[in-house]
Amino acid sequence: MKYLSQSYVYLAIFGESFIPNEFSKLINITPTKVAVKGENLEYTVSKECFWEYKLEKNNALEELDLSLNKLMEVFKSKTDIIRKFMLDNNLEAKCNVVIEVKNNEDSGVFLSSDFIIFLESINASVEVNTYNY
Repeated sequence: MKYLSQSYVYLAIFGESFIPNEFSKLINITPTKVAVKGENLEYTVSKECFWEYKLEKNNALEELDLSLNKLMEVFKSKTDIIRKFMLDNNLEAKCNVVIEVKNNEDSGVFLSSDFIIFLESINASVEVNTYNY
């Protein structure tokens, strides 16, 4: 059986006002997308400043857990820096999990205790979105 469902994960740091490039330099990670409040985006105007790091799409049924672990590993050594920057700039963090379900395949999200500890270390929430195609 060929799996068609795909997923991707990303970490977003956002708030009323901050300089995304300053954050990138601080943690030495290149984001996949940034915007400042009021900036024209593809279909809208940004209502806040944000910094986003997104991993590539993969097989939702077999690789989603691996993607979450990979995301954690990218940021794990930088949690103190991230948390301080967020506190200093009144920012929020969110881990987004997106699952694109095809052919009514079952899928789910497993969050390991290590991943939950990582999220707590940067005071991040989790949002899971599923889209049926």
